[in-house]
Amino acid sequence: MRRGGVLLQQGWPLMFVSELGVDDNRNLNCFFGLAAELDFDWALWTVEETNGLMNWNSSVFQRISALQSPLQGPDVSRVRPHKIILHPPTGLCILWESWTEPLKLGPCTKSDAWGYTPQKLLIVKGSYFCLQAVELGKPAKLSIICTKPGSNWDIISDSKMYLSTKLADSTTVCLDVDSSSTIVTDACKCLGRDDTCDPGSQWFKVVDSTNISRRPILQTS
Repeated sequence: MRRGGVLLQQGWPLMFVSELGVDDNRNLNCFFGLAAELDFDWALWTVEETNGLMNWNSSVFQRISALQSPLQGPDVSRVRPHKIILHPPTGLCILWESWTEPLKLGPCTKSDAWGYTPQKLLIVKGSYFCLQAVELGKPAKLSIICTKPGSNWDIISDSKMYLSTKLADSTTVCLDVDSSSTIVTDACKCLGRDDTCDPGSQWFKVVDSTNISRRPILQTS
């Protein structure tokens, strides 16, 4: 990003990323997070390679699927900009299905329209609900009382892919996903220089979107 990504931020329309490889999940997840954040166009030409991306596994295709359609556009006149909360290691987004079910990962095409306020609240746009951490190791929830501890989310680390908050007892936790794809909060991991630590479950990217989601925010005027 420091070398090539700056060209996209300055409005240059083209950047080539070559020989990325898929053996290093951390680098690949970073790339998917950046691709979603900047919403740039991309292409693959590794079909013919014996060990190329197309010969990897189905999880890679699932991650790519979230980036196959533009996140911003093409028709931006019908909806107001909003956010989605992408989990780059899976290519899925945080979904709210019902009050009786916890927040889970699911297809980004079914994502709710989120907002990230100056107070660092993650809110479901068009509602009074905000994302809230309850307890270490427990599922995160939606609440209408957004002044409680665990409601203000900082985007931390050099990767800008950790969502962190403080519980009532001042414990710092990060958003995480468990083996059942349920959104939980747990102790933040892999914030040091340990290259053997896999931070993937805690990597989320809050990205702009103008696509009509399951709960579209339509303009009325």
